[in-house]
Amino acid sequence: MMYVNNIREIKRSASCILTSTLLHTSLIVVLAVVFWPVTNRATISLESQMPLYDVVTSFESNDMLKSVEQKIDDSLFDPIESEPWTTDLASNDVVMVADFEHFGLESNDPFDLYTAAPSAESLGFFGIQPYGERIVYIIDISRSMSARGRYHTRYERAVKALMQSVEQLDVHQQFYVFLFSFTTDRMKIDGDRFCFSTKETQAKLREWLESRRLGSGTDPREALAEAFSLQPSCIFLLSDGEFNGVQYRNGKFGGEISTVELCKKLNKSRCPIHTIGLEDLDNQVNLKAISKQSGGIYQFIPKTD
Repeated sequence: MMYVNNIREIKRSASCILTSTLLHTSLIVVLAVVFWPVTNRATISLESQMPLYDVVTSFESNDMLKSVEQKIDDSLFDPIESEPWTTDLASNDVVMVADFEHFGLESNDPFDLYTAAPSAESLGFFGIQPYGERIVYIIDISRSMSARGRYHTRYERAVKALMQSVEQLDVHQQFYVFLFSFTTDRMKIDGDRFCFSTKETQAKLREWLESRRLGSGTDPREALAEAFSLQPSCIFLLSDGEFNGVQYRNGKFGGEISTVELCKKLNKSRCPIHTIGLEDLDNQVNLKAISKQSGGIYQFIPKTD
């Protein structure tokens, strides 16, 4: 009887072990069935949506982007450098295509036509703005103004700049022009008086300027004395050489007083006199002194070539 009971006990234990083994095995199988397809599908989905080369490219792009961003950030602190030819163009006269028509000039170099940029001479009078309502221009017509640059003579260059300045005057501004050598030539396009800048007066001024002949000597004193009597808002004085009127005793002032002394004596209202040395530095001391004592601006204009 004891033997039978032991047999039964062994069978019961074996049955429990077998049942437990089957349950655990079944659980492992179920878990394998549930999780293995999900992992496999995720892998397939990843491969189909983002191929390997895209993943590599994206990492490379991110690295490149970071590199570019770093360079941009660093460049913010780099000094700005202008191109040498741009600086040269800004400081010298540059002739535009339309400018060749004015004096009947032509360019044989296409590079000059298509690389031309607006110069400082196209604004105001050789870069100096005329402020006030009554503007006087005093222009040298001595024989040295016939010296020719690459495109035009000094006098043609002065006429071009003068016309540009007059054309830019507003409706409230008037102008008057003196030309000087040893003698003085006065503008009389609408009587002996200031003119407003209109198409008609501009055409008359151009015709008068282009009809003038150059003379000997460089003496602006008479023109300056008459200019002061007109009570101008500002005066422009352009010359390409040293004043030599004081060396002679003929004329209104003779050798009694220099141009600098005359301006100091007659400019009671302290009218600003803007002086322009055209292509020649010989007279810069006098021109600088005249502009400085009157509160004007001195400007040297170099040759075009």
